[in-house]
Amino acid sequence: MRLPMAFCGPFRAVLVSLALLLGMHPLSATKFELVPAGVNWRFRPGNVEASTPDITAWRQVGFSDATWASGPLPLYYGENLTGTLITGMINNYTTYFTRIRFELGSPADFRNFVFQAACDDGFIAWINGQEIARYNVPDGEPAVSWSANGAVPEPAAWNDYPIDGIDRVLRAGVNVLAVQVFNAGRSSSDLVFDARLTAELDEDPPTIALIQPDPGSIIPELTSIEVQFSKGVRGVDAADLLINGSPASSISQPGPSQFVFGFTRPSPGSVDVRFRPDHGITDSSAVQRPLQPAPWAYLIDTNATFSLRINEFLAQNERGIRDEDGNRSDWIELYNPDSLAVSLEGWSLTDDPMSPRKWVLPALSIPANGYTLVWA
Repeated sequence: MRLPMAFCGPFRAVLVSLALLLGMHPLSATKFELVPAGVNWRFRPGNVEASTPDITAWRQVGFSDATWASGPLPLYYGENLTGTLITGMINNYTTYFTRIRFELGSPADFRNFVFQAACDDGFIAWINGQEIARYNVPDGEPAVSWSANGAVPEPAAWNDYPIDGIDRVLRAGVNVLAVQVFNAGRSSSDLVFDARLTAELDEDPPTIALIQPDPGSIIPELTSIEVQFSKGVRGVDAADLLINGSPASSISQPGPSQFVFGFTRPSPGSVDVRFRPDHGITDSSAVQRPLQPAPWAYLIDTNATFSLRINEFLAQNERGIRDEDGNRSDWIELYNPDSLAVSLEGWSLTDDPMSPRKWVLPALSIPANGYTLVWA
């Protein structure tokens, strides 16, 4: 395997220089405006949908906005501002469409993306078609006939909207930030929209954020280990993980930074787990910062017994909490009353006594005196 080049000062200088060439404005040594305030955006009035028959197409990179007007933010009327003055909106329509393209050399070189906006009265923002922020607007897919939820206090305040999961949306090269701005009503006396997009230069190497089962656990068996890294990584192979010196035999990737290693069940006793010294695991940045992991261990005791309990369950979730996909799924809460962490490796749930392993639980760990929710 090829060993990655270590990160050093000259590479940071190259990244900063590249950011400047792409038009990013430095706010500090590590913070940049990817879309600076006051730059020209494309915009058009909301007297009709911005794109048809697909009313979402205008939010995508490939959409042509060549016929749209162009001007600097803020977009406004009814206020004493400097930017782009809107004419013809009052008493005619309640929404405006705006968008701007921006370039990234490598999205993985940045972190902590924040959309910042000042708006009177409401907006929805997307990057490459993925919604990133919503302010004072009803839930759901917007239409050209929509209005904001109501008027907001003046002057419009700047607010920060941290963007989660943006690494799955951004691409190397051209990206697009699209915003639909809403007024409280056709007769509203004013409208204001101003925005910028910021991010920090990511100079940290990847680390291991989560291991399941928990390191140091006493478990009855072990056939897989889930490792979640602190950021997206590349160069991960099954053979990179050694269990008592033997490489794992399989690997799956449920998420960008999440990997599950499979292997033959080790013999009872102490189990040493570590990544091989010559692994090729790095982050996805242009610098390719290497992972520098520490080893961990388990104790396999086939006679170990635990007092795991079903503490609570909800069989018809109509108004309760939502799962990671935003759905109100049924759930079961498990409780570990013991003084040691319990791995769910090898455990299962069922509603059929003739099929005791109807649903095999993932290899999660419940800490001592801890709880966990299992979505059904």
